Amino acid sequence: MAKQNCPRVFAEQQPPQQQAVFKQWYPNGLPRMYIMCPERDQSDVPQSYVENNLPVGFYVNPPMTAEATFSTRNGKDRFKHMHHVLPHRHLHLWSRDEIQAVCNSVRKIHWASMKRMQRPESWDDLWKYFDAHDLYHAGAINLWNVLNTLIDENEIIFKDLRVQTAVIIGHWLDAWLAEDNQSKLIAWTEGQGPILDILNDRDRASIGDIEDEVVPLLETALFYRRDLLLGSPPPMPSDLITACSTNTLQNWLGA
Repeated sequence: MAKQNCPRVFAEQQPPQQQAVFKQWYPNGLPRMYIMCPERDQSDVPQSYVENNLPVGFYVNPPMTAEATFSTRNGKDRFKHMHHVLPHRHLHLWSRDEIQAVCNSVRKIHWASMKRMQRPESWDDLWKYFDAHDLYHAGAINLWNVLNTLIDENEIIFKDLRVQTAVIIGHWLDAWLAEDNQSKLIAWTEGQGPILDILNDRDRASIGDIEDEVVPLLETALFYRRDLLLGSPPPMPSDLITACSTNTLQNWLGA
């Protein structure tokens, strides 16, 4: 079982030349239980670890109850098994930004099924979300960190109505764009009137009644996604705390 509150090493404990990068990649420190691999250049921050904490049988004998919701896209894809595995592997340890990118991608696809997620307590809990192939190749530790990040975000989203509303607006717009509405948004110009006018009656019925203070969120979210469609550089994967502090929650997961 992995521990959430296990002893950690932090940037301040690293050699001076490594501290800035270490803090950027691992702002919450690294659990001491991780077996990190030294880089060729000793001045570089370690980026890989030895995953040998689980027996071979864990990967080749998944439980019959394994749902692998994320790996199979809620059962749309087949469960991928593993038959030949190594007991010791060197894997890339995902940095904060890499974990966030995976979390954002998962949240965009599985938004509807994520509200009741429970924090994992043992490695076996990973089977609810991932299949053997993903656990082996991505690394159980990396995917454990993904799940805990998603749940940390859920605790923020669903305890604050303002946050929840902004995130829902962004999610609704991403789904709206996926319904062949990208060309409509790109073609809009200021001469056609307010940008909200591109939403038809069916769209407005889908999003439901929105209060006056939510209208600016919807407008800025449309402008943001239009800029991306027109070629603005995509942002770095955004974390929830940054999106909260900059009042850009409606654009948190991008377009």
